[in-house]
Amino acid sequence: MDSILTVITPADSYDLTTLATIKAELEITDTNSDVQLGIFIDQASGECATYCKRVFGKETVSEQFRLGQGSRLHRRSRTEELILARYPIVSITSITEEDGTVLVQDTDFEIDPDKGIAWRLSGTERCGWRRGKTVVVYVGGYKLLDSLPTAIERACIELVKVYYFASSRDPSLRQISLPGVGERQYWVGPKGEPALPSAVTDRLDEHCDVRF
Repeated sequence: MDSILTVITPADSYDLTTLATIKAELEITDTNSDVQLGIFIDQASGECATYCKRVFGKETVSEQFRLGQGSRLHRRSRTEELILARYPIVSITSITEEDGTVLVQDTDFEIDPDKGIAWRLSGTERCGWRRGKTVVVYVGGYKLLDSLPTAIERACIELVKVYYFASSRDPSLRQISLPGVGERQYWVGPKGEPALPSAVTDRLDEHCDVRF
């Protein structure tokens, strides 16, 4: 296992959009479908997070690494990057090495908050992390929905709309032709299996975790 992650303070919500936003998008003014839409928002948010291999909501976590034992490190020349599961990094509470040494930010380590990467420092140079257990306590993720990239919320909205419109039609229906009017085709997953439409994935691809 790359690391052991423990959530100290979970996100207030994992929803990537709001009921009010969805109802405005669908021009729904009554409350008859509120429960159903809430379920769709929850499902769509989970699908988007799974596709991106990320948890987007801001959480306080403790992440324990066993460095030198298959841990999540990238080696570039002589530099080792410690890649944290939750990002962007809001703040580092502490980094503690196996012997109890508590590291000081900008003196013993530095971070790239947007990419969720920490480097060990020796003087002014980056160096390798010490072998053994290293525990990082930090706050990472977006404050939903204040700082969430708009493309992620838009992807969730589009997926909720797919769920909503699909719920009111025959799931086996693929295409409707209306003489003199036109033709409408419905999105379906490959071989009839669930998948995400390109209107969703095109927006999410930039935000997928591809760091390792």
